[in-house]
Amino acid sequence: MRETAQTPMPLLTPDQREQLLANGRQPSRDHVPVVKFFNPVGIGTWLATELESDGDILFGLAQLNDAPEFGIVQSRRTRCAQPAV
Repeated sequence: MRETAQTPMPLLTPDQREQLLANGRQPSRDHVPVVKFFNPVGIGTWLATELESDGDILFGLAQLNDAPEFGIVQSRRTRCAQPAV
């Protein structure tokens, strides 16, 4: 059995991170989504528009069931989510 590296892949490019942080500094405006995250093995789509200055809290639109809703997600939690093999 071949072993694979356990280094997580970065979810954001430096440009995306900067745009999300810039949007986070202007929370009173409506922003266009910068990145789209999805669950490749189930339901769930997230459109991130802002990143808090701590670099961990993303804000955007989540579609987990029928009704989309605005909310936050910790980027640290998305990095450690790995499908079972």
